[in-house]
Amino acid sequence: MVADVRTAPARAAPAVARRGVGVLAAAHFVNDTYTYALQAVLPALIATLGLSLGLAGALVTIYQIVASFVQPAVGYLADRSSLRWPAWAGVMASGVAAGLLGLAPHYLALVGLLLLGGVGTAIFHPVSGAMVGAAAPAATRGKWLALYVTAGNFGNAFGPLAIGALIERWGVAGTWPIMLPALVAGALVCALAPPRPRPSRAAPSLPEVLRRHGRVLGALIAVVTLRAWATAALVTFIPLLGRARGLSLGEATLPLTAFLLVGACGSLVGGLAADRWGRDRVLVASLLGSVPFGLYVALGGDAGLGLLLAAAGAGCCLNGSFTALTIRGQESVPGNVGMVTGILLGLSVGLGGLAVTPLALLAERAGLSTAAALAAVLPLLAAMAVRWIPPAPRPA
Repeated sequence: MVADVRTAPARAAPAVARRGVGVLAAAHFVNDTYTYALQAVLPALIATLGLSLGLAGALVTIYQIVASFVQPAVGYLADRSSLRWPAWAGVMASGVAAGLLGLAPHYLALVGLLLLGGVGTAIFHPVSGAMVGAAAPAATRGKWLALYVTAGNFGNAFGPLAIGALIERWGVAGTWPIMLPALVAGALVCALAPPRPRPSRAAPSLPEVLRRHGRVLGALIAVVTLRAWATAALVTFIPLLGRARGLSLGEATLPLTAFLLVGACGSLVGGLAADRWGRDRVLVASLLGSVPFGLYVALGGDAGLGLLLAAAGAGCCLNGSFTALTIRGQESVPGNVGMVTGILLGLSVGLGGLAVTPLALLAERAGLSTAAALAAVLPLLAAMAVRWIPPAPRPA
């Protein structure tokens, strides 16, 4: 984002801010419905294109690397301009790429579509997230950012269901209509999203940003990394634990669904709580609150209501902590909010994926419950790392 997040809201009328944030939140929901589009169509693509598991896994890696690790760089560049187009073009690119996956005639076409979709989400998130932070008044920034984050979380959960329904009815080649909401959302963002004022002063170079804010960025990355590792591992292990305890394939997805859906609600709760009780207080409390829920998931041995409730509690706390962390990051590095948003939204996905493989290898050697328990205590370390984040400048 180009303007200081502390002063831009004063220039935005409340009605315009509400409309702009609402449009961006809706676009975030649409954009994130495509996050797991590849995974939803991959079984059918493996069969129709004759892909090996290795080639299929490479597709997932390509998308995740582009979508996640490009975001901080895009955010850094966006902070030095007043461009709005990445927000509407990004969601459109994400949708078009996802909609055409089922029509890809060969592997290279899939790679090209995933590069397009990855770039789309990489340019959408830092610009749109920074626009929300700028448009929202400081006193209620938690509420508006929580709405934005929560919309994306619901999109993550809804997307595979929608794509699966289309595949069931019309086959993998009939999933192209999923791009239509992205085209509508992009048009609305282009027409109604809040403006981005030009920088009020010359933007510092990257070395200067790192010199000024290196401690803040390092601490934020440490917290987001530990939280992302815990979240990605629990998402992976919860269905496996359910199966190991005797649940059917369908039943084992229920605690995962509870983790994702209640977690989406937790995003909103975390933002509202951060406005009322403070960013750091809610961040630490949410991270610590997830630990007992996660440990019960890992070690409780329960396959019934207890597992369902514990998964829901862990999801609620982990996602509530992420909203508070996003607000804290945006307010801690004024003038570079796009880069910070890219770090938090992008690396939270990419770094989480990197942790799954070593924890899965640990599960092979020490047992699934042990690996899940280790993942469950990582938020404790994240809560300790919050102490390293310097105080944020006082909002105007």
